[in-house]
Amino acid sequence: MAWGRGSVLPGSALAARAALALVVAVVVAGCSPEPTGVPVGQGTPSASPAAPTSGATEPTPTPTAPAAPAEPAAPEPWATDGPAVRRAARTFLRQVGTYDRDALDGRGRLAAVRDVVRRLATPAFRDSLLGGLPAIEEQVATTGASLRTRVTTSSVAALTGDGARVLTTTVSRGGTGTSASTVPGRFLVQLARRGERWLVAGFEAVVDQGPGLRASGNGEVPDAGVQARARALEAVTATLSYDHRSLGRDVTRTVPLLTEAYAAQYRTLVDTVRPQVRRDRVVVTARPVAAGVVDVGADRVTVVVLLDREVRSTAPTQTVATVATATMELVDGAWLLAAVREER
Repeated sequence: MAWGRGSVLPGSALAARAALALVVAVVVAGCSPEPTGVPVGQGTPSASPAAPTSGATEPTPTPTAPAAPAEPAAPEPWATDGPAVRRAARTFLRQVGTYDRDALDGRGRLAAVRDVVRRLATPAFRDSLLGGLPAIEEQVATTGASLRTRVTTSSVAALTGDGARVLTTTVSRGGTGTSASTVPGRFLVQLARRGERWLVAGFEAVVDQGPGLRASGNGEVPDAGVQARARALEAVTATLSYDHRSLGRDVTRTVPLLTEAYAAQYRTLVDTVRPQVRRDRVVVTARPVAAGVVDVGADRVTVVVLLDREVRSTAPTQTVATVATATMELVDGAWLLAAVREER
């Protein structure tokens, strides 16, 4: 765990941090996501499926016939749909957000981008995206605009039988000519099931406490994932917040949220940075933005947490966009933070 790292976003850049540079920001503007079957915003959580059993129940033997063999248990939907929706979101954002002038065909079109949109977007969203591409293609042709997007994390915010929401973080580098800049992004990608495929039905920037944090349609997300996600938001926020005036109280408040092993690491880290934090009068206030589930096991869950941290000290105040991958472990019936890694 490292404190104070991340992408510094001063002033008005905070509001624009999730926009993909150049093309995607323009294409998506004004496009309403197609309904996906996952409720957005506050609401009653969808009923979670019953916990899977270790196998099918054997029928009761009778004197006249042997017991029928147990049917093999069907795969849990999360095991297939969870990775599938994350993969679909990552592929779409990466391929739509990567192009340059060399990608223009003989008619001046971004043929590869158009192909991705046709293959990976729902019909309604596809039409909206294709309608905005000519203006982008003209910009690429006349200014040499280019973009290369890398998806750094993806996690499931909500998942039902026919809809999903995936939290993603990206790093996009783009510009015109020899001028280029790097832009971090945070997106909530909406997906809809069409037959055996998951298609992108829309996406939006995650800013402040957006719909990813308020997600209520958990559906196929196992109960363990839902519970661990809630605890991860609390624990990661606590470990990444501190005040030079109250470090002792901060540790006392945070340690109960951590496993025994990680609590020892946390205490050691606090002791290491204490002199500098006090000397520079550092106050870091972390605000959770959203969280999504990556993997779910019987006693271990991986969660991606998005936060904004305000860093105040003797230096100018900064706002830091933070992406943290948290490992949660079930200890005596409680989900505790066992490790946290800040993503770059």
